[in-house]
Amino acid sequence: IALYLCGDQCCFLSAIIQSIQNPLQPDQTIPLVKALGNLACHPSLIAPLLTQTPPNLIPILQKLLSTTSSRDPILIEVVWLAGCLLVDVGEKHHPSTTVAAPALIPILVDRLGDGRREDGDNQLMTGLTLEEERECASAIWNALDDPPSADILQEQSHSLMINQHKRSNSFELPFKLNFPRSML
Repeated sequence: IALYLCGDQCCFLSAIIQSIQNPLQPDQTIPLVKALGNLACHPSLIAPLLTQTPPNLIPILQKLLSTTSSRDPILIEVVWLAGCLLVDVGEKHHPSTTVAAPALIPILVDRLGDGRREDGDNQLMTGLTLEEERECASAIWNALDDPPSADILQEQSHSLMINQHKRSNSFELPFKLNFPRSML
C-alpha cells in the first residue's frame, strides 16, 4: 500500500498481480482479486493494469476464467474483475478495446454458453450457477454497452441519481462474436 500511496501505481499493481499468479496461500487469491477489481473500477488504473504491469494480467485472467470450475468462489470474483476491465470497450485505442475485449469476451461467452464441457485436462466443467451466469452476463454487458461518457461520469460524481443515460456513438468490436443460439 505504501508503494501506491507514494505514487508508484504500476509497482503496486504488479505486486498484486504477482501475488495472484503465485499466492503464498490458496486463501489469498480471492481477497487479492477483489482488491484488483476495486482498483480496476478507477478509470485511470485500467490502462496501467492492462498494459504496464509485469506480469501481464490478461494471460492470468484467461487461465483463471478458462480453468476455474463452477462453484469455486474465485470464479465469480475473476469474472467481476474481467467486467471491470471491459467497461471502456468501445473507446478507440483504449486498452479495454484493444487488449481486454479480444482476450476476455470470447472466454466469457464460452463460459456462459457452455452447459458442460471438458477442459484440456479432461476434467468435467459443470454448468454455471445462476450467480455465475449473472456475473458473466454483466461482464459481457459491460463490454457491449457504450462506455460511460465524460458527461455521465461527471453526473455520477455529483449525484447518485441519473435521470438520462447519454449514449456515445456506436462502435464495432475489433473481432467477431459468435453467440450460440442457446445462449441468446
